[in-house]
Order: sequence, then C-alpha cells, then structure tokens
Amino acid sequence: MHKLTNMEAQRVINCLEDALDRLSLLSYVPSGNPSQELLSSFVAEGVGNIKATLESEWQLEEGHQVMVRSRDAGPFGKGVGAVATSNEMLDQLHHIVRTLCRQLKKSPAAVQVSSSHRCRLTLRSAPGARGPRGPPPDD
Repeated sequence: MHKLTNMEAQRVINCLEDALDRLSLLSYVPSGNPSQELLSSFVAEGVGNIKATLESEWQLEEGHQVMVRSRDAGPFGKGVGAVATSNEMLDQLHHIVRTLCRQLKKSPAAVQVSSSHRCRLTLRSAPGARGPRGPPPDD
C-alpha cells in the first residue's frame, strides 16, 4: 500500500470539506410536507428559483416513498420495471438535490431564510415553549 502524496491528500481534504459544506446546507432544508411560509419567504427574498427546486425535491421525495411503500406492500411492484423506475426516480432526486446545494451555495439570503425558518420550527416544537414569549407560567 502506498502513501498519499501531498497533492492527493489535499484533494481528499477538499472533497471532504465540500461534502461537509453540502451536508451543512442540506441540514437547513426541511423534509416532508412543504411549508408555504418558507416558500413564500424565498419569493420575498428574491430567490424564487430555490422555491421551485424545493417543490420539485419534495415532490420527488414523496413519490419515491410512495413507490417504495407500494413495492414493499404488494406482489405487483417487485418486477424489473419497478426497480428501473425506482432507480430513475432516485437519479432525478440526486440531481435535484445537487442543484439545490448549488443554489444554496450561491445565495446566502436563501440559507438565512432556511436557517431562520428552522429556528422558528425548533422553538415551536420545544417542550413547554410558547413561541417568542417563552415557557408557560407555573401553576
């Protein structure tokens, strides 16, 4: 086994840093049901292209989940055609996520909108929290 040259090591480090940056950006993207509040915030900030990309990503994600559930539930969804369709959908999903990462990298405003939306959701879901007013009074 040979050792990495300095240039090879730098390339590996750059690839890992890029992957961490992308994961960090994707951590701000909510999964599941589209939030109209978030989507309208993107439009208000002038980054409507991210709104369209997010809607496509959510639609593909939901479609893939439905396809996997139907394939697991019944005998009709286990053929070669079902696997090919699932693989095509995964390819589309990978492509749209890469596009979303590129768009988020280019737009700090979009990252800020996603980050603030995520913070609001965290505050709302915290046990005992009541939005910006804090915890409920003790009885």
